[in-house]
Amino acid sequence: MNSFNQITRIASLLLAIGFFYACSSSKPTVDELVAANSYDQALEQLNAEIEKTPDAPSLHFRKGQLLGEWAKSINNDSSSVLYDGALDAFSQSTEQDPSDDMKQKVETVVDELWQHEYQEGTKAYEEKQLTSSIRHFEHAKQLLPTRIEPYQSQSVAHFENKETNKAIDVLETAITTCDEIPAGLYQNLGYLYIDLQSPVRALYYYELANIDVAKNKNLAFGLINAFINTERTEEASEWLSKLLANYPEDDQILNVYGTQLYGLTMETLDDLIAAYRQDNQDLVTQIRFEAEALGEQAEQHLTRAFARDTANARYIESLAVFYNNTAGKYLSVSEVAFESDKPGFEERAMQLLNFAILYYEKLQREQPENDLLKEKVDALKLLQSNRSN
Repeated sequence: MNSFNQITRIASLLLAIGFFYACSSSKPTVDELVAANSYDQALEQLNAEIEKTPDAPSLHFRKGQLLGEWAKSINNDSSSVLYDGALDAFSQSTEQDPSDDMKQKVETVVDELWQHEYQEGTKAYEEKQLTSSIRHFEHAKQLLPTRIEPYQSQSVAHFENKETNKAIDVLETAITTCDEIPAGLYQNLGYLYIDLQSPVRALYYYELANIDVAKNKNLAFGLINAFINTERTEEASEWLSKLLANYPEDDQILNVYGTQLYGLTMETLDDLIAAYRQDNQDLVTQIRFEAEALGEQAEQHLTRAFARDTANARYIESLAVFYNNTAGKYLSVSEVAFESDKPGFEERAMQLLNFAILYYEKLQREQPENDLLKEKVDALKLLQSNRSN
């Protein structure tokens, strides 16, 4: 009897030991693997379960959660692949279970992932980690492509990273993708196209933003500078005229407008030279009238700007350059002009030369250490003396 009891106790002990080892060697759960950051093993185990039960929406939902958590944890280019997998798994779960409850669960998780990526992108931007910031905003766009915020933020990050074309591409993609487009986005595109020296495209977006550029001095100057930098003098002058109508006493606008009209004057005088060489009297009469009118307007605007700030060296120099170069151009015209027209051009050239000397001397008084100005004044006086003899 004692022997039987002893055998029974030993058998019970062996069973207990076997149970202990069975428990200690059992596979960890998906949640345990995720907690240990063993995402690949967790995914392998979950895929095996889905293979056994492919029509279980809860398994697909859990797979989406797992892939989203994995993507968050690594934050590199591979995150995009994982997020794609997560979105696909969530889609499978709602296809198999189209209930509002499942849809709400999916929306909640995706929104949490979006919040994470957007907040991390903002934090990285504030820390000047632009590449990381751009990547986080890209992931946010991937998760919820119709939400506008990451497009705007990513565009700013690209611009800060000196990638203006990419900044534009992001915003133009938003226009065709997002549900609601704020007017500020169009204004930002206008600004970016100004940065690219594309004023016509900038105007298109400013109009979409319902902005009257002519009533916004800073925007208008950006647009005008873009026209000037791309040698579109006529468009620059047209916009300066609009701007001046709203700010008639602004000396900076007067000076810039006068400078642009001066450029048009020089171009028109070149056309006049060509007309004389063609011996075309009608064309000469037309172009000469245009050149004189443009020259008078340029002079008026430049002198009005100077009158409002007589100590401004830039305004003095603008007048000096205008008178000097226009005098030279009139002398060039006189060389090819009809004999009856030559005296008028030469007389006008000398008038302009006198004013050139006057303003270069003013500039010289402002900058007495500038030897080049002294040489310029001396050369102009010598020319004046030679033409008078």
